[in-house]
Amino acid sequence: MPVASAAPTPSAPEGLVPPSASATTSADGLRVEPADQPVLKVTRNGTPDAGFMRMHEQYVQKAKAGGIDLYLLGDSITDFWQHRHGSDWDKHFAHDRAGDFGISGDRTEHVLWRIDNGELDGLHPKAVVLLIGTNNLASNAVFAADSVDETYAGIKAILDDLRRRVPDAHILLMGVFPREDKPLNGEIDELNKKLPALADGDHIRFLNINAQLTDSAGKLLPGVMLRDRLHPDDKGYDIWAKAMQPILNPWLGK
Repeated sequence: MPVASAAPTPSAPEGLVPPSASATTSADGLRVEPADQPVLKVTRNGTPDAGFMRMHEQYVQKAKAGGIDLYLLGDSITDFWQHRHGSDWDKHFAHDRAGDFGISGDRTEHVLWRIDNGELDGLHPKAVVLLIGTNNLASNAVFAADSVDETYAGIKAILDDLRRRVPDAHILLMGVFPREDKPLNGEIDELNKKLPALADGDHIRFLNINAQLTDSAGKLLPGVMLRDRLHPDDKGYDIWAKAMQPILNPWLGK
């Protein structure tokens, strides 16, 4: 995409690692960030995103408290499970010492920044579940869309970072969920066909549950998503949890 100028580089809050990559600005004024490098999430004017920083600080404290065997990492789809569908979260994970580390709106570069800035420090999870990428493929009021290949590179960078930081953890890489709020399912299908190459069958497994969320024509099944056609409802979260159980249970010693 055409690039008009360099975007302002935000200053990281004191004590945190600053973003390691400079962003640029597209011709239509959106930020263009490298998907495979840690970047602090900012607002349109280049200042650190206050909501992101608030959640990040909470997660750093959660990591310091320890006691997490199952670590779920991602964007709003992960974030909303515990924080908006708490009873469903408890139904599936109350006995698993599970931690929800999702932040709404996150892209791969923001997840990289978070785990490089304390959200894994001191933790030794038995299993990590990673679901990320849908926000890279879509543009919004701040960020330009990434290509499938750029998003793939970002996911690979997260997996590489996780393997360095928690080498004993098993990682379940999820295929990106379908969405009907924007016409992105073609890109999502293309990405999900590439992601199995990142799995080694041992430390990293790949799971795509989209066939359980859609009909034969690729349309979302009734009730699996909220009215926004993007975020799961309890039914969708139930499908996700039950699909993961045969993989996670041995990893968690259940």
